[in-house]
Amino acid sequence: MLNQLVGNYKSIIIAKAKDRKIREKSSSGGVVTSVLLDLLKKKKIKGSLVEDMRKDEPWQYDVKIVKTKEGILSAAGSKYVKIPLNEYIEKINSAKTDIAVVGVPCLISLIRNLQKKGKLKNVKYLIGLFCGYNMSPEATEFLIKKLGIDKDKIKELRYRGGKYPGGFYVLMNDGSEIKLPKHYYDFINLMFVPSACLNCKDYMNEEADISVGDSWGYDNSSVVIVRTKKGEDMIKTNNIDSFTISEETLLKMHMHNIKHKKEGDGIALTMIRKLLKKFGGFFPLKLLGGMAKIRRKIIEIKNGKN
Repeated sequence: MLNQLVGNYKSIIIAKAKDRKIREKSSSGGVVTSVLLDLLKKKKIKGSLVEDMRKDEPWQYDVKIVKTKEGILSAAGSKYVKIPLNEYIEKINSAKTDIAVVGVPCLISLIRNLQKKGKLKNVKYLIGLFCGYNMSPEATEFLIKKLGIDKDKIKELRYRGGKYPGGFYVLMNDGSEIKLPKHYYDFINLMFVPSACLNCKDYMNEEADISVGDSWGYDNSSVVIVRTKKGEDMIKTNNIDSFTISEETLLKMHMHNIKHKKEGDGIALTMIRKLLKKFGGFFPLKLLGGMAKIRRKIIEIKNGKN
């Protein structure tokens, strides 16, 4: 089927990992982690291209090929940071073995284009993530500084840590925890969005084998758009529970972000973004979070949510 807002697809499902520990560590349901583990177990791949956080500097991203169950589990959870595409391509070329790739739309689209030219033949499966805005690495540094955190004392940093839907989470070496709710990202995104993201029209990762995003309204689960025959094979796993939903349900769930990507920002949001890029660094963090929460509530009212 083809929908101009969704792209080509075969089915739409709500899914979550059967393994409770995977669900709790993941951003929304643990579907990506569960699918990768199944592909590895069935020897359909020998590795996966993933984003993790560095062990020596937990506030820094780490693009790598993982070839074990432990490696896949370590990389579970969203990484809200824009990474240069050439870093992914270099890792893929160095893999020299069949792999699956997890990535945002710009990466998945680049891989498809390179494959049409006979390159990256070792990429066998493409798992796409929904993507509204991404953030430059400076956003992470900004949050750490605003929270008054000593980077040398960070043990773990997660972008979707804590109880679903999670938020910015930092675990310190002394065991103390620092948390920010997920809605804080709404305005942080606007402050640190790369210019390329503003021109991207692909929210639901339309060239992937399966596209995965938050399933708002379904607790700690993912919405999965199955797009290809390979995608159908990928979700035939005993690692997840799933059920089908309608296209209408998907559109209602994500229409705000779909409009944002397909039509571009409205005048008001564009002005807010420009204001935040110029002056946001001077605002107290709680003020940014409070404004974002109010904006989100207004959107929910407009969408008819209680």
